[in-house]
Amino acid sequence: MDQTLGQELIKRNIIKQDTEVSAWYSSTAFGGIGTVDHVGNFTISSIDANQNTFHARSNVDGEWQDITFDKVVSIDGMEPSKLAEAYGIKKKTKKVKTKK
Repeated sequence: MDQTLGQELIKRNIIKQDTEVSAWYSSTAFGGIGTVDHVGNFTISSIDANQNTFHARSNVDGEWQDITFDKVVSIDGMEPSKLAEAYGIKKKTKKVKTKK
C-alpha cells in the first residue's frame, strides 16, 4: 500500500484500531540463524500516521510488530487498491491540458 492511500484510508476512518491487516514481517529463521520474511495476520492497536506505521499484534502468536504502510498486503481481507475503489477513493493524478 502506498503512503498517500494509507493516509487517505486513515483520514476517512476506514483503517482504525482493531482493523485486521495482512502484512509482511521478519521472523527468526529455523535454528535461530538469520531472518525469514512471512505474511501474517495482525490486529492494529495504534496508528502513527506521521511515521506511516501501525503498531499491531499478531493474531497467531500475539507478538507485537511495527508495520509500515508498504508492508501491508490486505486490509480486512481486501487488497488496498480494491478497498479504495469500493469507497470511491481515486488515485490523485495531474491533469494535462491539451491545446486546441
